[in-house]
Amino acid sequence: MQEKISQSLAGRTGLLTLLPFSYNELAKAKLAYSDDLYRQQFTGFYPRIYDRNIPPKEFYRNYVNTYLERDVQGLIQASNLLQFNRFILLVAGRAGQIVNFQSLAGDTGVAASTIQTWLRILEKNYVIFLLPPYHNNFNKRITKSPKLYFYDTGLLCYLLNVSSPDQLATHFAKGAIFENYVLAELLKTRFNKGLEANMYFWRDNHDKEIDCLVDNGGNPLAIEIKSAATFTPSFLENIDYWKQLSPANKIGALVYGGDQSYTRKDIQVIAWNKLDRLPVV
Repeated sequence: MQEKISQSLAGRTGLLTLLPFSYNELAKAKLAYSDDLYRQQFTGFYPRIYDRNIPPKEFYRNYVNTYLERDVQGLIQASNLLQFNRFILLVAGRAGQIVNFQSLAGDTGVAASTIQTWLRILEKNYVIFLLPPYHNNFNKRITKSPKLYFYDTGLLCYLLNVSSPDQLATHFAKGAIFENYVLAELLKTRFNKGLEANMYFWRDNHDKEIDCLVDNGGNPLAIEIKSAATFTPSFLENIDYWKQLSPANKIGALVYGGDQSYTRKDIQVIAWNKLDRLPVV
């Protein structure tokens, strides 16, 4: 729509990024699976699933087929559609990982420059988002590359060939899917409030990592994400490490797959279905 507008709208318009439903929106409408994390991740958050009561696998199969057959054809050469389809599946298998253009190129059978173009297409069409590394005030870091995530876990589950919610309990990508769920929900929260993303990950040269840093221009909020349903003190080790690096690193939170929320060592421990308790603004 923006590309079809010829005149400048500077000063006369406001732009909002409207993603699929957030968990909180579904909860308020009494449509969320508040006691079933795996079913919520498997079903995803696209409105038509809830509006028309469409089975998730049917919806995402039609979504992917329509996306490939119509939307993408105008952006890439028709001869590359099979490779692009393989590329999307490979991208799903790398959700939650640092982007490696050369690896994706080798597995897809195209040039690294083509991979960069195709990733931009997925970004522009709100299929994936990239989480950049945080390096403010830190000279040493092991990577400049972003991490890759999907805007919707239902689509991610479909591309990973997850056949039912129960399969998620033992799926190899269980942790990555949960991390993806939390980050996508944080992004929706910020966008729904008209805020910039300002979300990053952080990793140092000792392999210490914070899954998500929300930078509001003051003290960044450090968020650790664990899919386990039972809390263990070791979950807080990286946040403790982060807080010791600088006096400004004071705020931390842990999101996990359990159903209880409380405070431990001045760190908020938050259940997967209580993300509205995160101080993201």
